[in-house]
Amino acid sequence: MHQSISCFTQVFKRIAAEQIQNLQTKFVQQISQIIASPKNNVPKTLNNLIKNVQKLSFVNRMTLYLSDKTDDTIIWRYSSQTIYHEKDKRKLECLFVAKEYEKAIPSAFQGKPELLKVINDRTEFQWYYIVKNENNQPIAVLRVNGNPYENFREYKLGI
Repeated sequence: MHQSISCFTQVFKRIAAEQIQNLQTKFVQQISQIIASPKNNVPKTLNNLIKNVQKLSFVNRMTLYLSDKTDDTIIWRYSSQTIYHEKDKRKLECLFVAKEYEKAIPSAFQGKPELLKVINDRTEFQWYYIVKNENNQPIAVLRVNGNPYENFREYKLGI
């Protein structure tokens, strides 16, 4: 059983990497609208992009993380699971850096992705992706929580 979970986990991470890489340009365009001031409202177009990725059958949840330009002890989070009424403004949530993955995210923004890679290697149906701009600078981290009940046989890699 553990062997098959490990195999499914590897397939999930390869599929997630490929799908998010295919959407890299769209994420950069959307994230660029709020990166200067994460306290701003999340554009509906970014919310729609995240929600559409979450609709993929192998994804349970997707979370966007941004750095705080003025405080290294804070990161900003936007989750696809947060439910907003149509009239409500979509906002990023401010988090104090405490947990291991929360510490790994600011390190990745500083060009040190090693801890995120360690976490990616260790976790099963969870994968962190560093979004980089056209200058190859990290601007966000996406966490994809996978669906362990997905039938990955239906996916073809590299197409």
